[in-house]
Amino acid sequence: MLGALALVALVGLVAVRRRIRWLARCAAECRQLTIPLGRHGHITVGRARCCPAG
Repeated sequence: MLGALALVALVGLVAVRRRIRWLARCAAECRQLTIPLGRHGHITVGRARCCPAG
């Protein structure tokens, strides 16, 4: 049971780390921040449109 919890936590950390790296790159390259809202769209804060949503 403890091993399964550790595995789930590790997979979650990897997914969160990838998303944080993507957001940091988007903010650095485009000087904007795009936050995806699933299938419903996204929120973009910035001037130029250059970061993909998702």
